[in-house]
Amino acid sequence: MYEDNFYTDEDLDFSEADGNGLPDGLDSIHSWDYFAPEETERRDDFTGMSASDANIEEPLRSLLRMIRQQPWQITAAKAFYEQALFMADYEEDAPIVGFMSYFPSFRDMSVPQLRSYFAIRRQLRLGKFPDVSLSYIFVYVYETLMKVGVNTAEEGYEILSEINEAYRKSEPKLGKYLTPWLRDYVVYNNLSSHFPEVFKAEREQDDTIAILSSLDTADEQALFSTFCDLGKYDPRKGALFTKERSCLVSCTAAVLRQLVPVLEKSLHHRIGTLFAGKRVKRSTSMFSNALFYDPSPVRNVEIEVSPFHRYFCRGGLWTRDEYVGDNSYFAKLVGAILREIDCQLRELLDVKPRLKPSIHVLPYREQICDAVKAWIAEDKRRLAAEEAERRRVSINYGKLGRIRNDADVIKDKLLDGVPTEDDIASTELMPSIELAPSLEPMPPIEPTSSMESMPAVSIEPVPPVVSTPPAETSPSQPSHDEESRERAFLKLILTGGDWRQYLRSIHVPEGVMVENINNEMVDKIGDIVIEDNGDGIQLIDDYREDIERIIYNNV
Repeated sequence: MYEDNFYTDEDLDFSEADGNGLPDGLDSIHSWDYFAPEETERRDDFTGMSASDANIEEPLRSLLRMIRQQPWQITAAKAFYEQALFMADYEEDAPIVGFMSYFPSFRDMSVPQLRSYFAIRRQLRLGKFPDVSLSYIFVYVYETLMKVGVNTAEEGYEILSEINEAYRKSEPKLGKYLTPWLRDYVVYNNLSSHFPEVFKAEREQDDTIAILSSLDTADEQALFSTFCDLGKYDPRKGALFTKERSCLVSCTAAVLRQLVPVLEKSLHHRIGTLFAGKRVKRSTSMFSNALFYDPSPVRNVEIEVSPFHRYFCRGGLWTRDEYVGDNSYFAKLVGAILREIDCQLRELLDVKPRLKPSIHVLPYREQICDAVKAWIAEDKRRLAAEEAERRRVSINYGKLGRIRNDADVIKDKLLDGVPTEDDIASTELMPSIELAPSLEPMPPIEPTSSMESMPAVSIEPVPPVVSTPPAETSPSQPSHDEESRERAFLKLILTGGDWRQYLRSIHVPEGVMVENINNEMVDKIGDIVIEDNGDGIQLIDDYREDIERIIYNNV
């Protein structure tokens, strides 16, 4: 039937008789392996051996007898299973002859070809992959699908995977059949540990649907990458992505969150349906086009291979979930939307070259424009808030020790050159100052009544300012005349010297020295070399060799 422009199968009805959907008296599809012929005919047994059969080994002779006496009513798959089980341990060491047959089995081989097959099978079981006819390989694959010659289903999966990998390039036709058989094999035997690798495409589709179904909570980068993978236009290959990557990712996610509800309302489908199609349940055939028989077939089971993909078996009949639809229009529409966002952002951010608007997005251009402008305004408010927060004054208590050291250095520098009491006591009084001859002395000031009442004030002579010579550099400290202060400081850092005492002696705060050195090293080696991690300043070990080269080679 048709629904919402998508064709879907009607649900299968398993309500008949015993609940498996089969005619009365049949509990499995494999009950059809035998059927009654319309007329019973007498068929002579081919027990006689020809002259060429005289030298055939007994296991191979028995196999030929089984083939010749095979009832015509039995299905080819069941007959092959019984013959393969009988010959499971047989080995040959014979020359390889050619063999070509569609849907090959033992019945299609001559005696030399049977010998060749069992010789080839021995090599395959040893992990060797000879260059032989593809028909031989198919026979071995059929045996493995039926778990003939293998101990567990897991071992069978490993064998099939190795064959697929070994002949993938030389025999591409094999992969066309073996790849879907591997999927059926892990489902039929419920090898859940291999679901992620075998159903990789289905799981990726489920992940995409999950992101499309949760736009509001999805990560911006995940949302951006998902739509870029879905659309026919990929902005990750453009100039804007190279120059303004974060802006493009964030703006695209914001626009899509506003635009997708508009698309869903306009196209009358959820975004997940527009991408994947309508989810339906369809009948499927396990190991299609292969010779496969199981004496104890799976009857009723439900297997989930991914969140949105499941297999069901009811009475031996298999169905599976799948998505039906054509997403070519959706891919074109998504590409046009991404291109329009890229186009408008380049215009607003002045990024060249410019893009021409696409006609495919004309019905949604106004919504996209409004959403892009809204994001630009919101981004400006966010940047302003971050700048205001950055300018807020905060106290880093871990750097109080450094602040105290800087204060001590500044204090020493302010007190440097101020005469002590001993300096003042040992200094003679300044001589009296005589007036220049060209200047007449000031006339005496007549005391006034107000001055008479003032007490006498004795004026002490001011001692001269005595400049103390700079302290000599101790032998353990670098000379200021021979090298710069920054180099001397770095030497002390490298050798573990008392750099704090050195800073106090030259009256330079710790923060000033560190900033000067880091600014200089950014120009020379492209990064800072001293950092404060809360326990005091330290030299970054990655740049120790660079600092030694600069200091000792006078770079």
